[in-house]
Amino acid sequence: MSWAEYQPSCRVPLETRRPRHPVAEKREKKRQKTLAKKRAEAERRHPPDPAEVLERTMIAKIPELTSWWDCPVPLTGVYSKDCYADGHEKDWLLVSTNSRWRSAQTRDLYALRTDIEELHRQIKCFWDLTRFQSTAWSLIVSQTVFVSLTYSLLQLHLLAHGHQELNRRTRDTTRRLLPDGDRVIIYRQQYFAFFTLLEHTELTLSLEGKARRKALAKARRLQKEFPQS
Repeated sequence: MSWAEYQPSCRVPLETRRPRHPVAEKREKKRQKTLAKKRAEAERRHPPDPAEVLERTMIAKIPELTSWWDCPVPLTGVYSKDCYADGHEKDWLLVSTNSRWRSAQTRDLYALRTDIEELHRQIKCFWDLTRFQSTAWSLIVSQTVFVSLTYSLLQLHLLAHGHQELNRRTRDTTRRLLPDGDRVIIYRQQYFAFFTLLEHTELTLSLEGKARRKALAKARRLQKEFPQS
């Protein structure tokens, strides 16, 4: 059996905020430096228990496992050995019917389990899957089907447009981070402002009296001058 040290693949963290102002960025770096210094001092005074410090993980591939009598096909096992600082080890085994996967690939795929569980939690907690408005069985089934279908369609949309990393975010966060399309620019004397289409629509609908009539006339004139193709 050939052992190799396992190095888990790291995903690039998703940026969830706009770039900070240079002054705020400088303050944040200073704050992080102070926190790191405090953590190092705390570890020096109270070092971690060696029995809980994982030093490395060794993995090995075991092909053609037939010890599971109820499984009609040979299995491929990935034997993992977690080595801790105090010298003790924890062993565990992953099995798969795919014999072509490398040991590290199998471990990386197994790591998706927590993501899958998180997505299940999102569907239940943030997509109203379990907030049934009726006790009728047919309506419960319909709500479950349509919520699941909507969630699946959103994932396909994210994948098709290169935003698959957003699938680990909640629905509200996904909507906030997705590009929201065109902007409306309003100029007034020496000033200008950018508005989303929804913000501009809200401003327009909030107009009253003469201002509303002037905006409507302007929109109609622009529509004639620049007809949509």
